[in-house]
Amino acid sequence: MKKLLLCLLSLTPSLFALSQGEALFDKVDACVVSIQHENAGGSGFIISEDGYILTNGHVISLMDRENPKDVAKRITVVLHDESKYQAQVIGFSLDPDIALIKIKPKTKLSTAILADSNSARTGQECYAFGAPLGLKRTLTKGIISNTAQTSIGTFTKVIQTDAAINPGNSGGPLFNINGEVIGVNTYAKSGSGLGFSIPINFAKTLVEHFKEYGYFRRAETPLIFTKAMTEELARVLNSPRGLFIDFVAPNSPAEKAGFKAADIIVGMNGEKVDGSSEEAFFDFNWEFVTQKVDSDSSLTIQRRQADGSYKEIIISCKLVEDDPMPASGYQIGELLEINYPEVGMAVQRVTQYVQYIYNFPHMNGVRIAGLTKNKTAAKAGLYRNDFITELNGQKVRDDQHFKTLMDKILIAQTKFLIFKVKRGNDELKIPLRVHYPLKDRKILLVHNKDEYHEELIRRIQLSGAEITSISMIDKQATETEWDGIIISSQQTDQIPGITVLLAKAAENKTLLGLVGNAPVQLIHAPEFYKSKKFTMDKEKSAIALKADLFYTGKDNEIDGKLISTNAFDNQSIRQFIATFRAMASQAK
Repeated sequence: MKKLLLCLLSLTPSLFALSQGEALFDKVDACVVSIQHENAGGSGFIISEDGYILTNGHVISLMDRENPKDVAKRITVVLHDESKYQAQVIGFSLDPDIALIKIKPKTKLSTAILADSNSARTGQECYAFGAPLGLKRTLTKGIISNTAQTSIGTFTKVIQTDAAINPGNSGGPLFNINGEVIGVNTYAKSGSGLGFSIPINFAKTLVEHFKEYGYFRRAETPLIFTKAMTEELARVLNSPRGLFIDFVAPNSPAEKAGFKAADIIVGMNGEKVDGSSEEAFFDFNWEFVTQKVDSDSSLTIQRRQADGSYKEIIISCKLVEDDPMPASGYQIGELLEINYPEVGMAVQRVTQYVQYIYNFPHMNGVRIAGLTKNKTAAKAGLYRNDFITELNGQKVRDDQHFKTLMDKILIAQTKFLIFKVKRGNDELKIPLRVHYPLKDRKILLVHNKDEYHEELIRRIQLSGAEITSISMIDKQATETEWDGIIISSQQTDQIPGITVLLAKAAENKTLLGLVGNAPVQLIHAPEFYKSKKFTMDKEKSAIALKADLFYTGKDNEIDGKLISTNAFDNQSIRQFIATFRAMASQAK
């Protein structure tokens, strides 16, 4: 009898936990959603009856290094009852990894209750909820292992949990036992049992920024760097506790405001600053950057005097908008990247922060952000993080100026690029011989001034081609022998003269590239093209299917000398251009 009683007692907690989990699932199920777009997907949760939804930035971002601001074009939200809605991105950030999207529901929605994440405690039970598309909705139980993990390279502290965060659960909520959201699940370390969640209080602040600005508008007083004042450091310096100012950039707004290296920040806007730990440092940093841009911030500092004593000083500083962040670790950053696959090099503009971390003498130039192995730039001796200050004898002001200069030089088919670079303490001149793969190739571009035609012209020209760009097919277009033809169109009506042009292309076996809805023109093409595989905009594909054309639905498709792209985003266009350029270079 005693043994039976003990068994029952030992089973009771697990039965209670299961009952608790079931009750929580029933309570919160309706507020959790699945999110899908053309490249990826994840989870999210509803925070307002009229359709505002929180998720991760990386769930809706295209994660494009050339343009980190690019988001998915067609985002579908699937509610718990399987109803589907198209979503609009209100704003997003990749670090903190939070996005706010909006749908227009037909009825009022069930919403999540947002807790105060400061109330979360280590050892507390929690539940990670996710709704990966195509899979069952998942609820996993665990405990909070750390409420303020600061060692994984994120902008904010994060909650660490052993609750399993499964693939597709990114952006879903982390609940406390009361079914209140304490965090936004972001990612898990594979096979480690470690999951991470962004405290919901940070997300609340970001929601305000996204609604007002469309992005995370950080405030800053450039350029000042601080670190936590550990007990050991305070003892060595015989100083008060606070945040230790490591560095103040010369001639910066921070220096002009009166800050000096070795100052100790002990207060902000009349409130005491705790700088005794990494957690405290992260808290101060968040409070500082989330102040209003263009407002004044008052910092109380302790400054060491000649006699070893400390004097309290109050410094008022004007807050400005922080520069976009550069890439760091697994973060792609916020800076636009200008890429030249023609030479295998990508550059970014130099911000004050970039100037400091790479020890550049000034900001007039560009940083080499990436090099392609075994391509011209790398072989010439350029290195990643080289600071380019001149190009072919002309001083470079910034990234857009560099692009203007580089494009002009390449379109003129100049044989050599001569870079003046700063590398550490050395100043070097590095020549680079340019190979133009499409030199002497004649390319025809037929377009209706869609959003990609200018980039198509630019990229083909940079490769050395002689390009003819027309919006109407004329006699010259149909009688010239082309090395390649690109038709770029979002329209589905028959293009006048297309039948003759395609017949000529089929006869000469000319390389043919079709962009967007241009494959619809194959309806008017000779039989040679009727059995060829192609892709196009999915929304208009029914026209091609009705005509028994071979639509595959991919982003890009190749069938012999027929290349096509749905032109869904910049990435699909870049892939199309790279393929067309490679095939056109072999045309003769």
